[in-house]
Amino acid sequence: MIPEIANDQGIGYNTISMNDTANFLVFLEELLQYPVGANLILSAAVGLAPFFDATGNPATDITRFAKVLDYIAVMNYGIWGPWFSTGAKRPIE
Repeated sequence: MIPEIANDQGIGYNTISMNDTANFLVFLEELLQYPVGANLILSAAVGLAPFFDATGNPATDITRFAKVLDYIAVMNYGIWGPWFSTGAKRPIE
């Protein structure tokens, strides 16, 4: 399962709802209540602001996600700034 970022437009084609993040969290919590789900290793690959609240702002409290996810991987490959002399998205050599 690879959902787009909850409650964020992304690259422009997502259908979003202010309840996306809350619904995703409830889904994960319910999944773990079933025998098959309880045996899964759950992970999320997220951006720097991993989840967005109902107002569309980065969520400030993600402790409930920490209780249901085994791993959270921060996708930082798109991060760059003036400290990089090579510019954005330079291929690895």
